[in-house]
Amino acid sequence: GRSHCFDRGAYAVSAKTYEFKASRFDSVQRLFIAKDSPEVVEIGVSPESVTVDLARVDVKQLRSAVAARQAAYDTCPMDPQSLNVPLPRQFTLDFSFQYIDQDQVRIGTHKGFVGEVPSTHDEIRTVNRGIGFLANYAISDQLVLSAFVPFVSRYHEHIEEESAQLETWHFSDLGDVAVSGRYRLGTKLWTTLSVKFPTGARRPENSEAEAAEVTLAPGSGSIDVFGGFVFQTQLPVPSLSHGLLGNASVMPFFAGATYRRNGSGTESYRMGDELLVNAGLNYPLFTKLQLIAQVNADFRGKDSVGDTGEDPNHTGRTSIFASPGLRVGLPGGIAAYWVVQIPVYQRVNGIQLTARQNLLGGIQARF
Repeated sequence: GRSHCFDRGAYAVSAKTYEFKASRFDSVQRLFIAKDSPEVVEIGVSPESVTVDLARVDVKQLRSAVAARQAAYDTCPMDPQSLNVPLPRQFTLDFSFQYIDQDQVRIGTHKGFVGEVPSTHDEIRTVNRGIGFLANYAISDQLVLSAFVPFVSRYHEHIEEESAQLETWHFSDLGDVAVSGRYRLGTKLWTTLSVKFPTGARRPENSEAEAAEVTLAPGSGSIDVFGGFVFQTQLPVPSLSHGLLGNASVMPFFAGATYRRNGSGTESYRMGDELLVNAGLNYPLFTKLQLIAQVNADFRGKDSVGDTGEDPNHTGRTSIFASPGLRVGLPGGIAAYWVVQIPVYQRVNGIQLTARQNLLGGIQARF
């Protein structure tokens, strides 16, 4: 089913035994023009963490960039757009990769085993790999426009309850494209509005020409609208970076919420509405190295199954993640980041597959 997050072992399923293998943050600006020099200076600036050589950086320019942050959605419940927010009249690009291996069965808040709760099919494993291309353009210091194009590769296997047969799917295709805008309401407050369009493949088939479940498809077939608010402020902190005036660092703190209203899609299936709540900071260890720390909460309602015949009692969940990571500055205005999302609380409706962790990484550039 849909992406969200147990032990090596063998479990009895439909009179047969199967072996199972158990197995959306925010950082960003790092380029500024030095006050008395045309050279680009790497100073590790981000909406969540800023390392500043106060002797060289124009403070007005710093405040403008630190305030820039973009909210959106992604498979991992984080905020990838804020990783590479542009300065006014500047483009930024972000190439990201996500990996989520859902091979752990959960019932409510505890571990379960495949087939423990009766269903039309018993889910075994879903492996999600996603590549995303994100482009941002800042029209001004108050308005940022963005476009996100995802590509999805997914492997899924389950047991058909009636026939007791193992069924698998493996496909890769374009996902649903989203566009968004972000507007500054005040010095510390931003609002966002996004729309996702039904551009992705809807019913991929396996080798036996059997269509996958609607929720497995790269595209939902629906138009979804989501919006939210982001608050951020700045805190002075010590750092290992050194300038002419010694250590001088600013660590912004942010907190935001986004509500997603999903439309009716393939076979009138409508995924449950979703509330994402994120809070975090970036700690500037060195000029080109920042420690990412976030807490991400994902509250998702039950689906409306439409004409599919699926059981809505096995949809909807609540997940809370701790999300540590690193961001490293590279030559040529490039940066790389890595984040791991570790579930600290999960509650699912019915029986669902979850993952031990979500992995996210990417490369950023600006021009």
